[in-house]
Order: sequence, then C-alpha cells, then structure tokens
Amino acid sequence: MRLPALLSFVGAVIGALLCLVLSIWLFAASSTVQAFQADLQHRQTDLQTEQTQFQSKQQILQAKQQLLNTAQAVSEKVGPAVIADLQTLAVQNKNDKIKNLLAKYGVKVEEAPAAAPKPAASTPKPNP
Repeated sequence: MRLPALLSFVGAVIGALLCLVLSIWLFAASSTVQAFQADLQHRQTDLQTEQTQFQSKQQILQAKQQLLNTAQAVSEKVGPAVIADLQTLAVQNKNDKIKNLLAKYGVKVEEAPAAAPKPAASTPKPNP
C-alpha cells in the first residue's frame, strides 16, 4: 500500500470512530433529556393536583367565611333585641331562671323601680 492510501484509510477509520462516539454520546444525552422531561411532566401534574386541591379548600373556606359573616350580622342586629326582651320578661314575670341565665352570660338584669303612683288629676274645688 502506498502512504497516501494508508493515510486516507486511517483518516476514514478515525472519522468513522468519531461518528460512532458522537452517535453514542448523542443517544445518551437524549436519553437523559427524556428522563428530565418525564420528571418535569410528573412534577407539573403533581403541582396541578395540589393547585386544584388548594382551590377546592379555598372555596370551602370562603363559604364558611360567608356563613360566619351572615351569622355575625344577625347576631349584631337581633342579639341585643333578644337580650332586651329577655330582661324585660325576667323583670315583668319575676322569673329567676331567666335572670340566672342572663347572669351566666354576664348580662345584668336590673329591676325597674316601682312605678310611683301618678298623682290624681287635680279637680278644682268649687268656691262657696
């Protein structure tokens, strides 16, 4: 064999080996990328599931908060009137059970002072 043909052959073999090594490296790199993509897809799915659960819990919390707001509004509007009515009933009926119930929750029941008799309408005395 002649030297130029031998160099040509060695160059072709080195080129073929280089192509083989690069092909193997490309295959390994693409496999790694696919594994990373699969892991990323799995994490995205998990995140979407957690977001859905969070939104569901947030809706439940909002519904409960609305219920609490409604109850608070009712208690602020109706509560004082009910307490006042109970106080009045306790005093009018002299009901110690209602008085004790109100006292249990810190509401004082004060007996109204006995109503003073109204003075009789003065009638003018006839002059003799």
